[in-house]
Amino acid sequence: MSNTLDIFLEVMAFVLGTLISFAMSWYFFKKADYPSRVSSAMTEDVLSLLIQTKLGIDFNFHEKFPKSALPKELDTPHILHYWVSQKSITAGDKIHLLFRIEDTDFDFPGADNIEITELESNVSFPSKRQGHGYYWCQVNCPHTATAGLHTLRLNLKDAKDNSHSHFIKYEVV
Repeated sequence: MSNTLDIFLEVMAFVLGTLISFAMSWYFFKKADYPSRVSSAMTEDVLSLLIQTKLGIDFNFHEKFPKSALPKELDTPHILHYWVSQKSITAGDKIHLLFRIEDTDFDFPGADNIEITELESNVSFPSKRQGHGYYWCQVNCPHTATAGLHTLRLNLKDAKDNSHSHFIKYEVV
């Protein structure tokens, strides 16, 4: 009888030790991830502020694209978040757009592979590289623009012909 009890206690100790070890490893792994996420976010903030200062533009609105707007394959170039100078403008005014491109393959060639088009007027605007994956664009709204929501399409294409489009809306009042 003692043999069965000893075996049972050893199995229970093994299972309990495994569970405790797993729980502690999981906790410290998650906790270790938190500082790296915070420092990464702080670096992003500092870089965007430096670029804003360099350009002399206040980007008043910061937006993140939802996960549903991102490509399924992260080796396709995509934008996680962007900044705009204003959300509503009058006809003939301009909007400044700052965004950071991410591509896990690191094969995104640069500003020549970004096509920014205002869909209502079908006018394209060039972007300029600012460094560390950041790009800037000035969107000039035509004097003949109608009031209402307008859409910018940002089409990104890497060296392997992987492409993805993002859409940003702004209002003409």
